[in-house]
Amino acid sequence: VHAAITIQRAYRRYKEKKEEKRNSAKVAQQKNLALKSQKSKQDLARKSSNISQSKPVAKKQKFEDIVHAAITIQRAYRSYKKKKEEKRNSAKLAQQKKLTIKSQKSRQDLTRKSQNISQSKSVTKKQKFGDIVHAAITIQRAYRRYKEKKEEKRNSAKVAQQKNLALKSQKSKQDLARKSSNISQSKPVAKKQKFEDIVHAAITIQRAYRSYKKKKEEKRNSAKLAQQKKLTIKSQKSRQDLTRKSQNISQSKSVTKKQKFGD
Repeated sequence: VHAAITIQRAYRRYKEKKEEKRNSAKVAQQKNLALKSQKSKQDLARKSSNISQSKPVAKKQKFEDIVHAAITIQRAYRSYKKKKEEKRNSAKLAQQKKLTIKSQKSRQDLTRKSQNISQSKSVTKKQKFGDIVHAAITIQRAYRRYKEKKEEKRNSAKVAQQKNLALKSQKSKQDLARKSSNISQSKPVAKKQKFEDIVHAAITIQRAYRSYKKKKEEKRNSAKLAQQKKLTIKSQKSRQDLTRKSQNISQSKSVTKKQKFGD
C-alpha cells in the first residue's frame, strides 16, 4: 500500500511538471508566431508602399492581391495550428492511456505481490514454527548424547586413574617389602664396617677441602703480587716519562735563553 501511494504521488508530480513544460512551450510558440505575423505584416506593408510608390496605376489590382494573399496565409496558418493541436491532443490521449495501463498493471502487480507475500508469510509462519520445534528437539537430543558421552569419558578416565594408582601402590609396597627383606637378610657384622667407611669418607672430604682452600689462597696471593708488580712498573714508567719531559723542557728553555742573549 505504501509503495502504491508513493508511485501515485510520483506519477502526479511527473504529470504536473510535464503540463507546466507544455504550457511554457505553448506560450513560447505563441510569442514566436505573433512575432512572425507582425514581421510578415510589416513586410507586406513595406512591399505595398514600395509598389504604390513605383506604379500608381496598378494600386487596385495589387491591393486586392495582397488582401487575397493575406487571407490565404491566415487560412493556412489556422489549418496548421488545428492540425498541430490535434496531434498534441492525440499524443496526450495516447500517453494518458499508456500511463493508465501502466498504473493499472503496477496496481495489479502490487496486489498480486501483496497477496503472494501474505500467503507466503502465512505458509512460512506455519513452516517456521514446525521447523523451530523440530530444530529444538534435535538440539536437545544432540546435547543429551554429548552429555552422556562426556560423562562416560570422565568415568572411564577415573577408572583408569584408579587402576594406575592401585598398580603403583602395589609396586611400591612390593619394592618396600623387597628392600626390607634384603636389609633383614644382610649381616649385622657390616654395621661396624659401614661406620668406619663413613669416618674415612669424612676425613678424605676434609682433607680435600683443606687442599682446595690452600690452593685458592695461593692463587689470590699470586694475583695480588702480579697486580702490585704491574702497578710498580707503571709508576716507574710514569716517573721516567716525567723526568724526561722535565729535562727536555729545561733544555729547550736554556737554548731559547742563549739565542736571546746572542741576539
